[in-house]
Amino acid sequence: MRNLACLLLLMLIVVAGVNAAHAESPQPGGPRLGADQYLQGDFVMERHLAGFEKPLTSRGHFVVAPASGLLWQTQEPFAGTTILTPSGIDRLDAGGARSHVASGDQFAAIARLIADMLAGDIAALKDGFAISTRQQEGGRWSAVLTPASGNPVAAAVSQLEAEGGQFVSQVKVGRPGGDFDLIALENQSVAALPLPDEAAQFLGKGSN
Repeated sequence: MRNLACLLLLMLIVVAGVNAAHAESPQPGGPRLGADQYLQGDFVMERHLAGFEKPLTSRGHFVVAPASGLLWQTQEPFAGTTILTPSGIDRLDAGGARSHVASGDQFAAIARLIADMLAGDIAALKDGFAISTRQQEGGRWSAVLTPASGNPVAAAVSQLEAEGGQFVSQVKVGRPGGDFDLIALENQSVAALPLPDEAAQFLGKGSN
């Protein structure tokens, strides 16, 4: 559940970052990642755990599409895929076996939040998080999100720190107890639907 919460929040931050980067004012908002577009890029995730001298590092590719969901494909050191759609969350192991790992009322509430964010409504986060943002020189920005009391996410995530420019470039996910994940997002681009075949086999083509 901790990893699923991390992916859900990362999806929100990535899309919110794209929207905020195109805003004309210092406040998040402005032009949206449209329903006829998708965002893709690569990631490097470092998992820093107590008792381990070096972080556990994984690499892969992601695709986010408002009309479809999120595809998070880990390529190294072990292959694995997480698929987030309005119906729930599925996982594929290295052998291609698919399992359904999350759905129901709680997931539906999170899915609605994601839909709001994919539509560009960063204010949707304010009911569940204390948010601090800062605009920097050269179009750079940073944000800190702390789950509010009573937010179920707080059991898995203590704080999120994000920074970027045109796109979100780095996210730090703090865990209760002191562990944290550091996620670098690279080689990002926005394109028009339909999705590439590799992503469409999991998320569908989407619609223009």
